[in-house]
Amino acid sequence: MGSLCVLYQQQVEPSTEDKQLLNLIASAIGVEEQRKQAQQELRDSKERFALAVEGVNDGIWDCNLQTGEMYLSPRWKSMLGYEDDEISNTFESWTEIIHPDDLEQTLLSFNNYLEGKLFQYQEEFRALHKDGTYRWLLTRGAALWDKTGKPYRIAGSHTDISERKKAEEALKSQLTALEAATDGIALVNPAGEYFYLNQTHLELFGYTKPNELVGRQWHMIYPPEEIERIEKSVFPQLFKTGKWSGEATAVRKNGSTFAEEFSLTLLEDGGLIRVCRDITERKNAEEQMRQNHQRLALANAQLERATRLKDEFLASMSHELRTPLNAILGLSEALQEEVYGSITDRQRKSLSTIQGSGQHLLELINDLLDLAKIESGKMELHIGAVSLQKLCNSSLMFVRNQAHHKNIKLTSQVTERLWEIEVDERRIRQVLINLLSNAVKFTPTGGSVILKAEEDLLRNTICFSVIDTGIGIAQENMRKLFQSFVQIDSRLSRRYAGTGLGLALVQRTIEIHGGRVDVESEVGQGSCFTVTLPIKQSGQANGEYHSDLEQLSQFTQSGISNPQVLIIEDSITAAEVISRYIREIGLQTLTYPEGEGALDQVIQVNPGVIILDLQLPKVSGWKVLAQLKAHPQTEHIPVIILSVVDERSQALEMGASEYLVKPVSRQLLRSTISKILGPLETPESVKHGETALMVTPHKAPESPLILIAEDNETNIKTIWDYLLNKGYRLILAKNGWEAISQAKEYHPQLIMMDIQMPDMDGIEAIKRIRDNQETREIPIIAVTALAMPGDKEKCLGAGADEYISKPVSLKNLVSTIQKYVHVEVKDLQLVSN
Repeated sequence: MGSLCVLYQQQVEPSTEDKQLLNLIASAIGVEEQRKQAQQELRDSKERFALAVEGVNDGIWDCNLQTGEMYLSPRWKSMLGYEDDEISNTFESWTEIIHPDDLEQTLLSFNNYLEGKLFQYQEEFRALHKDGTYRWLLTRGAALWDKTGKPYRIAGSHTDISERKKAEEALKSQLTALEAATDGIALVNPAGEYFYLNQTHLELFGYTKPNELVGRQWHMIYPPEEIERIEKSVFPQLFKTGKWSGEATAVRKNGSTFAEEFSLTLLEDGGLIRVCRDITERKNAEEQMRQNHQRLALANAQLERATRLKDEFLASMSHELRTPLNAILGLSEALQEEVYGSITDRQRKSLSTIQGSGQHLLELINDLLDLAKIESGKMELHIGAVSLQKLCNSSLMFVRNQAHHKNIKLTSQVTERLWEIEVDERRIRQVLINLLSNAVKFTPTGGSVILKAEEDLLRNTICFSVIDTGIGIAQENMRKLFQSFVQIDSRLSRRYAGTGLGLALVQRTIEIHGGRVDVESEVGQGSCFTVTLPIKQSGQANGEYHSDLEQLSQFTQSGISNPQVLIIEDSITAAEVISRYIREIGLQTLTYPEGEGALDQVIQVNPGVIILDLQLPKVSGWKVLAQLKAHPQTEHIPVIILSVVDERSQALEMGASEYLVKPVSRQLLRSTISKILGPLETPESVKHGETALMVTPHKAPESPLILIAEDNETNIKTIWDYLLNKGYRLILAKNGWEAISQAKEYHPQLIMMDIQMPDMDGIEAIKRIRDNQETREIPIIAVTALAMPGDKEKCLGAGADEYISKPVSLKNLVSTIQKYVHVEVKDLQLVSN
């Protein structure tokens, strides 16, 4: 504070009264200055408070406990979505926004603090936001106390901790997951010390409390030699790649060791995530497996040696037995032919018995050797074309005398639709003879034995069935049938002689042919043994289809003088059989596979004879016959009807020249055609097999073209006829390379892709088709025998639109095809590959 002075030009000594007056004036002025200074400081204080309230991100509250007045800052209100004038500055406004579940605890803490029970006031609670949601707030406050220790004012702040709460909940969930993990999990700080371990990790090493390991170096729980290895080998790789996993020998709290698998992940701050598990049981199992493999390898070696010794023994015994048998059989035969002089009838009978027994012994030796060859995988098949009729007749001939002696009727029923099959003739004849011999042996006098040979077109198989009216086989004995050296009932061994080798040899022989043997039997009624073999036909039945245009061009230039025979038949297999029969008598054949357009084809070709199937799709054979006989250019052409139903009279009335019921024999068909055409010459082109043509309609190019990529002939034959019959045009590819090439050249409406093909598999072919701009949009159906988990996904992932596992339901296949292409007009054109 300054001073007050009175200045005169002349020096005057003030009087006592003047001095008193001047002091009074100076005192009054001083008081006023002090008041003004106090007011300025108050204004400065208020401004600082206002700036602080506005600048802080927290909400500020201030409560006068004596008057009940409450101050709530604008930020306090805005953090809950309210404007400053939307909430009144009262204590009730504060308590009303607190979540009901948190209100009691919040007020309790507030009162306990004011009563001196708590050192500080701090509480977390949920507050109602204007949008109806709740936010987590942290409130903190401090009170002012009077001289009596009574609080008269309290102020504090609100902080929004909603995000922190969410993070805590997420962390809590993660920690819960870590605690529930079956693997031991630990967190290590940059200094290499544990600062978190889940319960599994503690228990794995024999500890119960986290503080037993927290703060310890994580790798110090290993023996010295492992610590040295970790420092030299693990750490360098960990710091280089950021990760490491492997195995180690770890030490538990009690000093015991165990096999551990663990991994380390390096964090950005230099810390580690450590995951570990006990693999002692796995290690023990691996060791046990290793020992088992060693024992198995030793056993296999011993088995191979035993097999080799057995083979050597069999070879040696075969030689040793065959040598004396050769003399026995040779001399007995020579004696019977009286090479060494005449013999009596009694001697001849004895020699016949000797020769029969010797021959039987030789057959047993051969059976033993054959079985040994099959079991060792050394049996070689000599596959060749065999006449089916001849095979069955020769097999029956072998048991004819045996059956005659027991007055057993032998019957054969052999299909004529299949001329030749490709098998090992000697082996299959041996199988049939074995089955027929058993049938005759176990059939009582006066019974019957039937040999059937039937073709299954759908499965492309040939079935040989031997049916007898014998003693039958009980169900409990079925499993013994195909065991080597075992008869189903030892009581039968004396009555029915045998070694028990026969059926074992039958089954193994058929299996190496790719077939199977089935049995049906009933005690006292008889048995049926069925041998099923895949068909491997010779000649045209090899699954190769030729271009109709190219062949038709050859036909028109051939100059053959003999009449042509037009076969109107939708089944390729049936047409091939009929064509083969006709070509054998020197005629040229053409095949047209449907009724629609047949009249136009007949007018174009003008054949000498027409062979017409009645059961044609869409346009029936009856309608085709009516059209032919109504047209002046075709009414004179002889028509031979072939049908599975005998409707001869109706056909002849409509103008057919002859009516034959399927299956038709070769001889009947030949004689029928010869009656119509008369004697014929066989031209050179027929002798060389160049006269079988497939003529197909071209008037319906809109019929969908399907590319079949398949290398298995059986599967091709199964699907081919069915899809043709449904009205699709087909092309064939036998490996992935061909499929890609055919797709580019013909651009089919759909591709059926087998996955397991030679040269390039279907997966790679699908990928390449999808990568090509020209073919990428073609629908692809993957048809495969692969059916394990993941195979479907592999096919679809490569680009296939559909996945079908074999064996394929043909109806389901067509249904799937129709999702992508639809056939309206039947067009059975074959396109060559």
